Amino acid sequence: MGKDELIEELWGEEYLDGAISIAVYVRKIREKIEENPAKPAYLKTVWGVGYSFEA
Repeated sequence: MGKDELIEELWGEEYLDGAISIAVYVRKIREKIEENPAKPAYLKTVWGVGYSFEA
């Protein structure tokens, strides 16, 4: 899922101006769900696209 898709789904179209830092939220989620957040197994970055969740 791309950054704009995430923002629109979670906060709505009015936040698409870039006021939200998705990377900060992803880091905080990784700290909660990953054994080693520096080497994520579940919430992965897909460079140039966005993020994917792998179960």
